[in-house]
Amino acid sequence: MKPFPRWGDLSRSRRSVRSFLEEAPPREDIAALIQEARWAPSGGNRQPWAVVAISPGRTRALLDRWQARLWTWVLPSYVGLLAERRPEMSESELWSFAQDRVAQAGSVTGHPWLLLVHQVGGGEQSRHHLENTPTARRSADFEARIERAVQLTEDVGRCSVGLFAHHLHLGAAARGWGSCLQWQWVMLQEELEQEGVLPSGLALRCGVVVGHALAHPKVPEREAVQVSWVD
Repeated sequence: MKPFPRWGDLSRSRRSVRSFLEEAPPREDIAALIQEARWAPSGGNRQPWAVVAISPGRTRALLDRWQARLWTWVLPSYVGLLAERRPEMSESELWSFAQDRVAQAGSVTGHPWLLLVHQVGGGEQSRHHLENTPTARRSADFEARIERAVQLTEDVGRCSVGLFAHHLHLGAAARGWGSCLQWQWVMLQEELEQEGVLPSGLALRCGVVVGHALAHPKVPEREAVQVSWVD
């Protein structure tokens, strides 16, 4: 395997790819990508992530079903949201703009893998640990501290899972593959459970489609990061 590119080159080269080849990477290569992503940073080195990897054929069937629903589920809601934010646009302009955006963002072609990333562990483990604190060491606001610790653990876990997903993207880019972060699978989790695609009760956070890119999108515009310096 050729050496991985430098961080700056890798970061700039990554794209949200939605057009994939019909031939997907083999399972062993996807497995290697997932295991390499475990080096993502995580709070307390808890590594609170796990993956359900769905084969390209099954992914294609799920994508086809979702994309058919874009026009009945997502489009009307998006038009309503735009109407609130862009009151200067006419109704025809709103629908035309929304249709273009939904078609661009929602359509995935080809046969990628779908990696459903879910969070493991979480706040309840912190609760169990803290509730076993000896009574003599408990403060007056002990119960409130437990709730804050549980919420903090959940928030840090979500952040850690996001970093893991980011490493999946960078690992795909380093291999010359395409990838795209997708949110809709969280909304469809109950349906996926009923079909046996997912075990029940997972804390699903996101999906990542990965495969050989048919075409890479143009370089998007990026605004400079606002930085506040403190000396």
